[in-house]
Amino acid sequence: MGRGSAVWNRAADRWGCAAYSLAGVSLACGSRPYLTLFGAVAIAVWLARWRAATVGAIAGFLIANYFWPGRRVEFVFDEFFVFELAGYALSAGFIIFFGETMHRAREREGEQKNLLAVTLASIAMA
Repeated sequence: MGRGSAVWNRAADRWGCAAYSLAGVSLACGSRPYLTLFGAVAIAVWLARWRAATVGAIAGFLIANYFWPGRRVEFVFDEFFVFELAGYALSAGFIIFFGETMHRAREREGEQKNLLAVTLASIAMA
């Protein structure tokens, strides 16, 4: 398996995760179907980082508000919709931000472990 196929698999995994978060819409019930998407956004950022999670969060909200049975079939930017959107964007943004922060902290930890191993090996050689 070459490098190109590994990159393709990684990209497919990431965007597959975004599609998975859209599947969370199917579990929704009640007057706010997007509420079930928070778990899907958390899983998407955990598995696929912030870009795929952001795409999934945006697409999930739009699909939940546009296509969900019993909801309005056109977007009406009234006061309620704007507050709903702001609350969802803030909550999903926090989930994505903290998930990406954890990923970056894990990467820094790995880099620091490698630096420490090299430093200790060079001290042992001296």
